[in-house]
Amino acid sequence: MALTVGYEVDEGVAVLSLQNPPVNALGIALRRDLLAAFETALADRSVRVIVLIGQGKLFCAGGDISEFGKPFKAPWVPELFNTVEQSTKPVIAAIHGAALGGGMELALACHYRVCEARARIGFPEVSLGLLPGAGGTQRAPRLCGAETALELMITGKSVAAGSGAARVFFDLIVKEGLREAAMTFAQRLVEKGLPVRRTRDARNGLKDAAAYQTAIAKWRKRLGKGGAEAPGEILRCVEAAALLPFDVGMAFERAAFDTLEQSETSRALRHVFFAENKVAKIPEAKAGHARALEQIGVIGGGTRGAGLVALSLMAGFEVVLVEKDAPSLARALTRLRRLLDRAVSRGQLSALRRDGIEALLHGKTDMVALSEADLVIVAAGGDALEQGQIFAQLDAVVKDGAVLASASPFADIGALAERTGCAEDVLGLHFSLPTQMSDLVEVAVGPASGADAVVTATTFARKLGKVPVRVLGVPGRIGGRLMAAYQAAADRLVMSGALPQEVDRAMRRWGMALGPYQLADVMGLERVLARQEECGHDRRVALLRALIKDGRLGRKTSKGWYRYDADGGRVDPEVAAMIASLRGQTGGGSFPDESDIQRLCLAAMANEGARMVEEGHVMRPGDIDVAMIRGFAFPRWRGGPMQAADSAGLLSLRNLLRTCAQDGDAFWRPVNLLDDLIKNGRHFSDLNG
Repeated sequence: MALTVGYEVDEGVAVLSLQNPPVNALGIALRRDLLAAFETALADRSVRVIVLIGQGKLFCAGGDISEFGKPFKAPWVPELFNTVEQSTKPVIAAIHGAALGGGMELALACHYRVCEARARIGFPEVSLGLLPGAGGTQRAPRLCGAETALELMITGKSVAAGSGAARVFFDLIVKEGLREAAMTFAQRLVEKGLPVRRTRDARNGLKDAAAYQTAIAKWRKRLGKGGAEAPGEILRCVEAAALLPFDVGMAFERAAFDTLEQSETSRALRHVFFAENKVAKIPEAKAGHARALEQIGVIGGGTRGAGLVALSLMAGFEVVLVEKDAPSLARALTRLRRLLDRAVSRGQLSALRRDGIEALLHGKTDMVALSEADLVIVAAGGDALEQGQIFAQLDAVVKDGAVLASASPFADIGALAERTGCAEDVLGLHFSLPTQMSDLVEVAVGPASGADAVVTATTFARKLGKVPVRVLGVPGRIGGRLMAAYQAAADRLVMSGALPQEVDRAMRRWGMALGPYQLADVMGLERVLARQEECGHDRRVALLRALIKDGRLGRKTSKGWYRYDADGGRVDPEVAAMIASLRGQTGGGSFPDESDIQRLCLAAMANEGARMVEEGHVMRPGDIDVAMIRGFAFPRWRGGPMQAADSAGLLSLRNLLRTCAQDGDAFWRPVNLLDDLIKNGRHFSDLNG
């Protein structure tokens, strides 16, 4: 096995280079090699100074996340970093690209730090429900104080090494020539006879005790009560850095890290990390090649279409927008300009770029204008017949090799492909709304979709800054089907005795940003009804139809499940009366409590997800989790519905579904995959590969 740490000596300077691509992660092999290299350098009398540098694109991106939650293997990261800090010879960290998490902690354990100005530093552990567990919460505050340390660790955001308060971590910042600068710095240490300078002994960040405690108090107030676990533990550890001896503080940090590492939240967040990496692994990638994309065509300038045009323009593509007539085109262009102006106000687009970006846009009313487009997205067509007609027309217009995509979540990709002579170039691209804010693009693969078209579509989505998730071209895709199941479960709970506001409150407390009825009012009840019908939940929508018949269409009409005024939404007694009337016709039911509501809604989503896995519509349960988190506001810290089901216990959820199905309602019937997993002692996570 090749060594992951290079070793060379140049004029009394031992250069230890991290060589563990792609990100120089601190896995077991690198740790062992680094320790061996240090021991060699310390034993070599000709070595006066040690320089630690990274090869490749960055210094070090931190620990090997696959090792988290497992028994540690020596050398343990905190002990290794203590060995570095306790070196009797000066150790210099030479940083380029990025030093993140454990990589930054390694740099802090060194005695001196030289850095490229454009390098990024940070502590992203909080995104995994963790804290810097190898001395970061104890060493960093000793250099930068509590405010900067907490800002970096609680937000998890990286910053440029040469900016603002981050400069305090570095002895020398250079624009280029990092290795040469580090070697010169090392020689200067030798010439001046400068000693080791251990960060554990630093006091600059602790000098102003009042400012330190003010920062602690400010962040404690900002975090409030009942928030996520990791930020609170970070706060306590940084506070301990000013109160406890270093070694005691390290033990305090380690105990907090171990507690977080075993928490359900951290397990869920680590699951999401791996799921988001795996979602890019699609079968088409092996044989397919991304085609060149320069001009994008969009048919339809409504809410979704205008959003697609704006995103494409901001990504640097030339765009042809086609509408059915001049008035429709004028409205679409007005809608687009508002989106671009909003992007400027949010800092997503500079005013300078905004002024010139429309030069890339061509508004037309004839599909012939799409003859040179490399990718055409159909965001118009209200039903299958109209979409089919559009695709048939496109087939006669577009050039060979152009990819044709439907933006509708309910389009039958196979049927659309049959209307063309290029079935291998037809697929679906469903952008979750709001298009500019949501991260998700569901890439719907039809029975004849070719590998090149799929790879081209996923590449396009990434260029727009989106996360593409592959799914077979089933109605509703992933998000629509699971959200329809969620709504169907909520409707059954309401008919069983719960009130809409009780279901909403229970699901908000569970972690959802909005309850299902609040979300329905935002979406519009007509859209919700269409989704329920398309996804096969049309048997129990009498209440929804009654609301629509009464003119209750959601927030846009100031009344839906709730009534809306200038002060927001409030419970509407008329809705409660309609519910009571329908319950009287159906016999009503029991009164579910908050826990029942939460478990049944989760069970419904997980059961629908299991059905999609069982039927081969998605490749992995983790893909469902990514789609729901990225596109449908599922709480990330829950890990997605499939991970949350694993955490809740598949046996418990299966038994709950069986109990609900006893009255003959097939909606609650568990899918066979659940039985198979339980019988074999497995979980959804075991199917992620």
